[in-house]
Amino acid sequence: MPRLQRKVCAVAASLLLLACSKNHSLTIKILTPPGMSDPFLLASQVRMVLGDKESTAPVDAGHFSATLEIESPATDQLTQLLVEALDGAGQVVGRGRTPPFALSLSDAEVAVYVGKPGQVTGSSLNLPDDSMQSAQGRKGLAACALRGRSTTPPEAGLGALIVGGESEGGQLSQRAWVFKPASFQLLDGGTISRGRRGALVLPSADGTLGQQALLVGGAGAGADLITPVEKFDPAVSAIKDVWSLPSTEIGDIGKPGMYQPAAAELQDSVFLLAGGSLDPASQDPSGQAVLVKRFPAVSADMLARVGVAVIPPPSDRNTAMVAPRHRHTLTTLAAGTLVFGGLSLPDITAKKPVAELYSAERNAFQALTFAAGEPPSRRGHVAAKLKSGLALIAGGYSEDALGQKTALASTLTIDPQARTFVLVDGALKTPRWGHSLHEQGGELVLCGGYDSSGQVLGDCEFLSSDTGQQSRPPSQLPMPRAEHLAVPLQNDLTMLVGGVGADRKPLAPIDFYTHR
Repeated sequence: MPRLQRKVCAVAASLLLLACSKNHSLTIKILTPPGMSDPFLLASQVRMVLGDKESTAPVDAGHFSATLEIESPATDQLTQLLVEALDGAGQVVGRGRTPPFALSLSDAEVAVYVGKPGQVTGSSLNLPDDSMQSAQGRKGLAACALRGRSTTPPEAGLGALIVGGESEGGQLSQRAWVFKPASFQLLDGGTISRGRRGALVLPSADGTLGQQALLVGGAGAGADLITPVEKFDPAVSAIKDVWSLPSTEIGDIGKPGMYQPAAAELQDSVFLLAGGSLDPASQDPSGQAVLVKRFPAVSADMLARVGVAVIPPPSDRNTAMVAPRHRHTLTTLAAGTLVFGGLSLPDITAKKPVAELYSAERNAFQALTFAAGEPPSRRGHVAAKLKSGLALIAGGYSEDALGQKTALASTLTIDPQARTFVLVDGALKTPRWGHSLHEQGGELVLCGGYDSSGQVLGDCEFLSSDTGQQSRPPSQLPMPRAEHLAVPLQNDLTMLVGGVGADRKPLAPIDFYTHR
């Protein structure tokens, strides 16, 4: 008869498994947001679900004691524990789910973070400095969720990989960290060869290898753009070997390089990277593009290798893209990958196309001509594919000749096949740019960013992934945040990491959005 106990200050619990005439302990570490954001302070009941087993127990001032019957586990069986806090009306006021784990016949421990559904809440986690001894804010970092092997069922990912970034004072980090949801810890993720900001790290997995990633683009000190890519592979014998340089022919994006490129996944573990800036200071747009993918083995006894393939420019221009772009978006659709916005003021004046399409079959970009006039260009927006198959563009900013930014509250719905668009003014309650976007449970969640006066925003807005319209009122962030990353994980959480706060200084605290 397994038992789970919890106190607000002591958040460890234990379950006992009876198997082969021996008791084994599964320790459940329950974590909650700090202070009054703890959902158990609002709860009168806790509900736990493990596989087909369910148990409930009363909660009194945040305390509870519960039991859950568990049978002997099947070999290599993966399961998830769901913990919910219920108020007096039976409404769920807190929810947490563990990552997939095996109920093994040995002692084990797993963590579960219980946050308020549909909200971003804080945690005890902070980005560490390179010594891993104290908290240090980072902006311009790279992060992704790692993926396990593409098997049936899919192998669980290790967690989130966080790389590099720039701290206050312009110090660049060479460190990487792995956030492991199963223990709710940041672990040493090795050291990259050079500190970078404005790079992307992208996951890679196939049926044979998983948990790999490739670090692409970014800038070192000053205007030095970094063109060699670096590969992350934890399946090595020593932490010093976790990062390596791929083979030369698939390990360099070519000159001049890309700072803050945009990315879209074309198919499983195949990504298109395009555009960005040629200079972090001037933000001159780039027209460069590469594919991140796995390359066939040279011989039958070799594994496929992850690397980059440079997309060459056609004969009539010197860039792969039709127009150089920075702070634009890429959205994978049925008609191709939509590239939108990001034009410089000179390119807008020169009537460069506001949108273009990348065709994977032709490995080329072409201008998208709209049937009845073009929508205005914008930068710093976000984009998503709606369930209808159309692209939604939300927020961003326009810029005048003096460089003055005007934040936008409008959205665009684009149909590349019909070559049409619909502009909706005031679709967002607050004009914003530099915000994050992730999709959870049929909603597009837009968090933080900058407003029209350049202030850092401290809320999230919610749009329907069916219609692109507001789906519910905004909710507050634990702290204002802009130019950060939102990384969806495998346990119904999305990590919000990095960026800058209200004082424009890099942020160390890590927050989490809990699926509704």
